Amino acid sequence: MAKLTDDYIRKMIQLRNSTLPGALEALEELLELRERTRWIPVTEALPVYRKECLVFYLARGLMFKAEYSHDGWCDASGEISDELLENVTHWIEIPEPPEV
Repeated sequence: MAKLTDDYIRKMIQLRNSTLPGALEALEELLELRERTRWIPVTEALPVYRKECLVFYLARGLMFKAEYSHDGWCDASGEISDELLENVTHWIEIPEPPEV
């Protein structure tokens, strides 16, 4: 079975919008949420300077908090190393804490 693309789903909803009120808005909200919660490859983009994020460390299969600076990735202790720079493959913004 072929994979349905976002554009195809959007077009199908637009064609049937009269029978599916609110469906297009719901799809757009889901697509925005998916984009905000996606792991971003470091080859595609880097996080905002000195903003803490979660990173994936390929060599050890770990995730941890880190910041990106002009010198490279720093872990929670503030250390910058070539090993971190070479092995961080993806990052994602840290989500907001839950409301309690």
